[in-house]
Amino acid sequence: MAPSRWLSGAARAPAALLPVGMLFAATGAGSLTVTALMTSFTLIGLALSVPCAGAAADRFGQRAVLLATAGLHVILLVLILAVIAAVNPGPGQEPSWTLLAAALVFSFAAGLTAPAVSAMNRVRGWHLHRHRPERGIAAGPWMRREASVDDLLLVLSPLLVGLLSGSLGAGAGLMVAALLGALAVPAYAMEPIAAELDATHEATRPDEDGPLEPLRVPLTAVEHGQQMVIEARGFAPEHPGEPTHPVGPGGHASSFSLAGALAVSLGLGIVAGGSAIVALIIAQDVHRPGAAGLLLGCCGAAGMLSSRWLPTRFTALDVPRRRRLFAVLLAWWAALLAAVVATILAQQGGLPGLVLSAVMFLGVGASLGVLVVEVYRVVARRAPSADLVSTLSTVAGALLVGLVLGLSAAGLVAEHAGRPWGAAVVVGGALVPAMLTLRPQRPAPPVQGRASRTESL
Repeated sequence: MAPSRWLSGAARAPAALLPVGMLFAATGAGSLTVTALMTSFTLIGLALSVPCAGAAADRFGQRAVLLATAGLHVILLVLILAVIAAVNPGPGQEPSWTLLAAALVFSFAAGLTAPAVSAMNRVRGWHLHRHRPERGIAAGPWMRREASVDDLLLVLSPLLVGLLSGSLGAGAGLMVAALLGALAVPAYAMEPIAAELDATHEATRPDEDGPLEPLRVPLTAVEHGQQMVIEARGFAPEHPGEPTHPVGPGGHASSFSLAGALAVSLGLGIVAGGSAIVALIIAQDVHRPGAAGLLLGCCGAAGMLSSRWLPTRFTALDVPRRRRLFAVLLAWWAALLAAVVATILAQQGGLPGLVLSAVMFLGVGASLGVLVVEVYRVVARRAPSADLVSTLSTVAGALLVGLVLGLSAAGLVAEHAGRPWGAAVVVGGALVPAMLTLRPQRPAPPVQGRASRTESL
């Protein structure tokens, strides 16, 4: 039998819940700077969890790695919940730097040990595609479904954490992540296909044409963008047992275009990271702490839907004009968000201010989703085949660096320069893709030779 879809979804939920769960839980430390730092350390560890788990699974097998990381992850989440309250000694007292350092170490370790169920489930699907074609599982549809499930979890996670935080406290997200890590991940690890993979030494990559697993960043549209590249380059067969048919770049390699894509990724990451802190600020100032989950959920949902729907609806515009349009829209929505934040903080906007903020987050999320897809469109067309995985990881790394910068800068600015100024970080990040796409560019040279699947991008 194929792996249980419900079980695999529940088992990957701890990794999806971790970033937003940490964002909420770290507010117990009483400092936006500490909140930003703990969330940033978690994101760095989470990005590294996939390659580290893959290397370990190559040696010890999927089952052993999943069971070990699940146990360590649960212990670390409990330690984080215990330490956070002690980091904040109360008004007028200096925080304990030792406890703060321990909280940061635990945050990084929690991200690093987050069970890499998403990556391992892709390998299971590939194994069934290649070696068990009678089960009717094809790699292309399987990986598309995986990308959709990952994005859906990223949308639902902030909504769930925000909802539960009102009744169970700020640490509710980490509590749920620990519970699922203790129950769902071991059950997923014990599925028979795990033993089958371990016996054939195909724990993370069945063969040279197996699934590509770059660094993973918890942003909606990223998984869809990576899947789009994999399909365009011929690594996602549509029929069970069908071999891969790798396709080369659709145009001449251009270091400028790839460098521009990395710079745009950095700016998009800053927008996303800064927006997370702004969501906390708005929710706190309207006295509805759980509302931050609603705002982040709106942003994530808009990004997921726009990345799949909007690029195909703007066919009347050529690609450069489409990128300019959404880069300008992102800067516009970011500026409006900053204005709304200043208004809410100055006039205590209450529920109307929260609704208006949700609209701004929808606009920011929709623009982010389209621009993330455009970044991966450049990768699909320009990245050399031999460097495809490393290029995907580099783009994810640029997004991660942007996320960390956005979180840290927004937390520091909001705490030391005034809370309304935290939104200025979002505006600054949005200006990066706007400036890069609006400046004059030389047209790409014509493609020589046979048509490529990447030309449709």
